[in-house]
Amino acid sequence: MIFYVRKPQEILGVINRCYLEAKNGKVALCLTRGQELDGEFPDNPAVAYAEGQIRRDYLGAATDARRLFEKAYLLSVSYRHETETAWFAICNLVQLSRDPAEYQKWAAVAFLEKGKDQPECRHYHETLESLEVGEPLSNYLIGASQAGLKMGQPGSAAALAEIVLAGQPGLSQLEYFELRKHRSHCLRQLDAAAEHFYEARGERFPPEERLALHYALEELDQAIALDQYDAQIWNYRSAWCNLLEQYEDCIEAANNAIKLRPHRYPRPYINKAQALWALQRDADALDCAEEGYRQIHGSGLPPETEVKTRILISRYKAGRSRPTLDQLAPIVDQLVKSSQNQSDEEFAQLRNHNVTQESVTNRIIGHLLTVQDNPMKGYVPIMAEVLSCFTPESAACITANLSKLHQSISNYCIVGAMFVAVHANGVHQRDAARYLCLMTMLLSNPTTMKGYYRSIFLTISAAATNEMSKIEPIVQTEFMRINLLLSRLLAEQELITDSDKSTAKIEVLSHLEGQLPKAGIETVPGSGCLGDMSAAMFIFGAGVIIILMSLFYFFGT
Repeated sequence: MIFYVRKPQEILGVINRCYLEAKNGKVALCLTRGQELDGEFPDNPAVAYAEGQIRRDYLGAATDARRLFEKAYLLSVSYRHETETAWFAICNLVQLSRDPAEYQKWAAVAFLEKGKDQPECRHYHETLESLEVGEPLSNYLIGASQAGLKMGQPGSAAALAEIVLAGQPGLSQLEYFELRKHRSHCLRQLDAAAEHFYEARGERFPPEERLALHYALEELDQAIALDQYDAQIWNYRSAWCNLLEQYEDCIEAANNAIKLRPHRYPRPYINKAQALWALQRDADALDCAEEGYRQIHGSGLPPETEVKTRILISRYKAGRSRPTLDQLAPIVDQLVKSSQNQSDEEFAQLRNHNVTQESVTNRIIGHLLTVQDNPMKGYVPIMAEVLSCFTPESAACITANLSKLHQSISNYCIVGAMFVAVHANGVHQRDAARYLCLMTMLLSNPTTMKGYYRSIFLTISAAATNEMSKIEPIVQTEFMRINLLLSRLLAEQELITDSDKSTAKIEVLSHLEGQLPKAGIETVPGSGCLGDMSAAMFIFGAGVIIILMSLFYFFGT
């Protein structure tokens, strides 16, 4: 269900958010967000262009990107959009041409658009001259792919390699093999860059969201089909399967690498040891790690390999210990700090629009004090709007700021987001769930976090007989994306009592019964979260109910 209807003026804001998410490694999420935006505004060329650029630059996907660039160009021409989208789309279509005829077609469109004196057009003209005298297009594509990788553009490099692999004539089996390896490593570089951002935030990188690595593994399998006797490729496969938590496949690939290179090759042993440990085959993991350590001598690997392997062996010898929430405090602190940094980055981008965290906070207060009769339910549409306009990180920081100024309003924020989480779908549900996870982690103290999780999510799920009963599983799923151990430790609690359920029904659930809130539509053009929030149509009658909500004492003064 939709609780906030976006306006055309907000398209560019959502696109910028998609770019920010892609930059921070959240490519799967940003693509889902972009596709939902395309469903709302199917005829907007900027939406198609942005998805094409993200698929090329962050997934190395030439075929999908070319389709989207062509769509963006045709929409720009059909609707006569006064932007540079058409020109940018043309440039990308020239770059991603599959054969000389297609290159000539889009280069001709570029010449009509800008003339042959434009820098890009001069380059196109030179390339066309080379093609006319018999230079294979594959040479141009391979050269551009290799140059792109050296320039730190692995996405473009992978996309250009895909075009050659899709059917450029004249390549030998060895050339295809080397190009498969090249493309797989380009894609792994994209995955490693995303992994860096996840690690910096202190988050787990869920296997289902490692799209570039999945594509890299597919490319590697194509290379293996061409040469099954390359130990290094089997080792790469074992390492990448480990990252994707495909542990049995990791062990099989490592065994193949070891069979092909049985001496002075420690890496497959180390990959295999990590997979065995993940499968809780602890004794086998230790034996394998120790054999990997023995293999280091004479391998020519850098000294840090020996150090890391020693640490791994020490960890396996020590055995498993049951961690506590207190031990996870540094990770929670890291997550909180990264959330605050991301919020600061987002508001820095909005500064030119006179949007600050303080201004949004004041607008929410000013608007919500006019929501009468049932402010808890009245909070639902505006929280849907806030989560549509801002990242969950910024929404959480806004709510934390609210809790210092207006405790009851921050509580309404949380209830509103819970309602959105259980009734919305797709990215709207993901955004609301992540916001609720962040609100939990902003408490920082592990004991307080656990009490909050129990009082809010477990209790309300246990007490509800409607959709609200799903709130804890939804939040738990999002916590699992962030940190598996944290999600488990928060959820391991004593049974909810009848007294707990009764309190939840009186203080929260009773206020959310009845007709669902209608989707908010701003009455002032271009307002939304970036404009005058007091214009939003979220009035629910007369009289403001102020309740002492013991469930929400955690954010009290």
